Amino acid sequence: MIIKSLVAASAVALSATASIAVPVDPGFSQGTSLTLGDATSIRACAEEFGGAYTAVCFNRVNTLTVGPFTRDTERVVRVACDRRFPRTDKTTRGRVAAEYCPQVEAGTLAPAPFLL
Repeated sequence: MIIKSLVAASAVALSATASIAVPVDPGFSQGTSLTLGDATSIRACAEEFGGAYTAVCFNRVNTLTVGPFTRDTERVVRVACDRRFPRTDKTTRGRVAAEYCPQVEAGTLAPAPFLL
């Protein structure tokens, strides 16, 4: 089961679209770094299963490097458009919200095909 999960995760990581990586300094020891990928596969989504599409979801690949070892993890991030928070260009969530929440509110941002 674990091997199948690792193979599936590797396939997803290798097939992810190219994104602009943003290195961050989380205060790790020397030789350790974390790189947050840019938003990909942006789509309308619901905040709860079967609900109305009131949020924006996107995928992001994060890369953790510890010495000679590197691990990529792909995460789905959800941004609720109906909640008040700063929509700024300082964070990925803020940039996605500023650009795509108006499209969600207008009903013009399509959900992913697997959500239909």
